[in-house]
Amino acid sequence: MKVFKNGFLNLALPFFGFSEPIAAPKKKVGFKCADGYFTLWDRFEIQGPKKMKELIQWIKEETGLDVTMMSCGVSLIYSFFLSSDKRMERLEQDMKDIVEEVTRKKIPDYVQSIVLEVIANNKDDEDVEIPYIKFNLR
Repeated sequence: MKVFKNGFLNLALPFFGFSEPIAAPKKKVGFKCADGYFTLWDRFEIQGPKKMKELIQWIKEETGLDVTMMSCGVSLIYSFFLSSDKRMERLEQDMKDIVEEVTRKKIPDYVQSIVLEVIANNKDDEDVEIPYIKFNLR
C-alpha cells in the first residue's frame, strides 16, 4: 500500500493535495479460512460448468457453512423456502441454465462469468456473511 500515492494540483485554486490509500476494512469471518478475515476485495472464484448441488457442496467443503439462499443480481436462484420439488429440480440443473430460467434472459456468449451472492448458516443456525462468488461460465 505504501507504494501507491496520489498527487493533485488544482490550477484554478492555489491547492496541492497528496494522499495515500488506506487498506480496505476487514470483516471477521464466521467460517474456516486462512487468516480469519476478509475484505470487500476478496471473493471465491469457481470454474464452471457446475450443477447447483456441486456448487453448494463446494461451498460446504470450503467454508463449513450451509447455503440457505443464493442470488444472481436481483434474482433469487436458490432458497430454503422453495418447494421441495423445485429445490430438487434446481439442484440437478446447470448453474447457467438456472440463471437463464430465473432471469428469463439468455446469457450472451461474451459473458465469461456471473456474480453470485450467498447467504449461509453456521452450525448454530446463525447467518454468516461470506464474500461473493465469481462463477466462471467457461
